Amino acid sequence: MLVTDADVPFPVIRALKILQYPIATFDEIGAPVRPDKALMEHVLRYSRVLITRDMGIPSQAYVAQYPDQGLSIALLRWKTSTPKDFQEMAQMILRDGDKWENRASQTPSIISVSRNGSRYRSWSDVPEGISDTRGAVC
Repeated sequence: MLVTDADVPFPVIRALKILQYPIATFDEIGAPVRPDKALMEHVLRYSRVLITRDMGIPSQAYVAQYPDQGLSIALLRWKTSTPKDFQEMAQMILRDGDKWENRASQTPSIISVSRNGSRYRSWSDVPEGISDTRGAVC
């Protein structure tokens, strides 16, 4: 099962659920809102991959805690929110979701997802210079 945060558009989640794809939201798994560490530990009980939308600078936990615990992040990198974008996001999750889970079980990664496909970068390959002063991945 994959887990999504609140940044993943509802039409994407709804489409996947109609197709009976194994996906759950934070609310559905009863994830706490804060602190980040508690959220991460709760998500890991259900999945090794958290799907989010690239909305800018994510929480420091993405860099500071998630890799150590084995959580991968799939960043949906669509900048617009049209019905076509939602359809493409759902198609990418359907096409590559199993691959993300397999990769995450071997190497916790940042997975950059766009209409062109999925690109993997292990957490250990993220250069220190890519984060800002708060430690967030840019």
